[in-house]
Amino acid sequence: MGKLDVDYGPLSELVKTDKVFAVPDYQRSYSWKPRKQVAALWGDIARVYSSPDEDGDGELDSHFIGSVVTGAGKVRALGPTQVPIIDGQQRLITLSLILCAIRDVVIAPTSPGAAGQVTREYLTVADGDESVTRVLPGSKDRDSYERIVRGLDVKEPKSQVARAYAYIVDEIRKGPGEESDPDEGKESPEAPVLDEASLEAGDVRDELEVDDSDDDVAVEAESSEARNAVWDWERLLTVVTAQLELVSIADVPDDKAYQIFASLNSTGLALSQVDLVRNAVFMLLSDKEAKKAHNEVWRPLEAVFGKQQLESYLHTWVIRRGHNVPLKDMYQRMLKELRAATTRDVLDQLLSDAWAFSAVIRPTDPIARSTFANHSLPPNLATQLERLREWGNVPLRPVLLEVMLRYQNGTLSAKEAARALSWLESFVVRRYANQVPPNDLRSVFARIAGKLSALQGDEVDFIDALKAELLEPARRWPSDSELRNAFLQRPLYRKRTNSQTFQILKRLAEDMQGKECPVIKFGRGSTEFSIEHVLPRNPTHWLVDLANWGDPDPAETIELLSDTIGNLTLTAYNSELSNSAFSVKREWIESKVSLKLTTAILAQDEWTRSEIESRGEDLWKRAIKLWPRP
Repeated sequence: MGKLDVDYGPLSELVKTDKVFAVPDYQRSYSWKPRKQVAALWGDIARVYSSPDEDGDGELDSHFIGSVVTGAGKVRALGPTQVPIIDGQQRLITLSLILCAIRDVVIAPTSPGAAGQVTREYLTVADGDESVTRVLPGSKDRDSYERIVRGLDVKEPKSQVARAYAYIVDEIRKGPGEESDPDEGKESPEAPVLDEASLEAGDVRDELEVDDSDDDVAVEAESSEARNAVWDWERLLTVVTAQLELVSIADVPDDKAYQIFASLNSTGLALSQVDLVRNAVFMLLSDKEAKKAHNEVWRPLEAVFGKQQLESYLHTWVIRRGHNVPLKDMYQRMLKELRAATTRDVLDQLLSDAWAFSAVIRPTDPIARSTFANHSLPPNLATQLERLREWGNVPLRPVLLEVMLRYQNGTLSAKEAARALSWLESFVVRRYANQVPPNDLRSVFARIAGKLSALQGDEVDFIDALKAELLEPARRWPSDSELRNAFLQRPLYRKRTNSQTFQILKRLAEDMQGKECPVIKFGRGSTEFSIEHVLPRNPTHWLVDLANWGDPDPAETIELLSDTIGNLTLTAYNSELSNSAFSVKREWIESKVSLKLTTAILAQDEWTRSEIESRGEDLWKRAIKLWPRP
């Protein structure tokens, strides 16, 4: 790679040339939050503005705010050159919005001519008889941004761009004040640079949030006298255009752009893995190929999955191909995949495989799946996948993806796919009931997926291979006798994972109820269900009742059996039943409850260790049929 065009200077130098800085559509939309990243940049500006002239030379201090990296531009004979922004779009857009706010709030009311000059010099560039905005955001942000630059009302005031602008306007209207030291209270005496990686990354939830009301913002108490001061607009404009300094890296070749992008974002708070992958993928393609691939592949993936699930898909896809890597290393693994094949071929494969992943994470959403392919999903498979989704299927996803891909391409019948899903459900349920620690599940299923994906045989070979892998002694898939011991002796109710205990009881209830089963949904509403201990965990008069019924050791029974499955059921009246006596609970159940899992308790006249163990035995016999182990 030849020498890059690297320069260092203020914003005024960057915008001197006739360039339009364009954000490619495949990059993330504008995502800086007003009270976080925007507030940090505005705070820097206000501090430089308020800093004392310690040298007595009348010059303001400079402040470095990061870098802007651009690719090779498209030279036009009669218009400005358009250059793609590789890194720094969030910073450039925010600086432009700050200039717009200064122009509109501080300059325009007293100096309309100077306000127009700000627009012409820093915000737009001539294009024949017209003008275009000097920064050209992605399609999602473009309309709001352009209307702000043109001084027009924004059609979408809740857009991230409009919210950032509104926040800056509010801050400017407060007037200048004495800004707090950003390093005050920090253990480290050295303040970190306001880098794009740290400010741009944020959290995967940032793009979903529309309200900053819950942000943790330190607001300094300022005197009304300080805030009623008037801005010196020339000084403020100088701070933004001449005192905030940037490193500009320009004319980066397309085939090297992603390397620079990754290097610049390798320290501090990294961008999400899906951001890194997206930019790397499209920087490896030519402009024409990138636009086509974005519209045909990436846009549908993002539209259906959203950012967080797309990241999960890419991670699952990589693992299923035999690479057992944690999420933080997914980007590097994807780069190797891209280097080992044609970039467009990899994208096409991702699009082709997306139907199967959609079935895994949204089994009851046929519309989402239809975006990728016109395959049907049999109701029984959808039901099985939904149960696994409700259980928590993230560790299983690589193997689930393998099963559904084989069903999708016809190498696995619906019957055999159902058998595979049944075994996988049995594997996680039985391990949970036997209190096998779940911390190795991701690695277990990653290794299994890698072996299965390399298998070239028919469906019999696949089913046999899956069975052999799950039955490996090291996998710890409990046998029928081990499950019986768990049902009779181990606590199934556990505070931190009682949602999975609920799923086990729900499945048993649905099986007992048959086709007339009501919708069993976890919750506290009048039509929702929760877990009920028949023998309370904190009994009052139950000790006396147990003794009167002849229980051999009431205190021990409560300690050892109250959380076992034989003592658990589902009810919508948990708060009403609470620690009530057994006779009271029976009357309530008889008059209010229709769920057979619960009404079966009515056959008992008393509730001792014997009844709890007997019910546990009955539920175990049903469980080994619902969650079979070959």
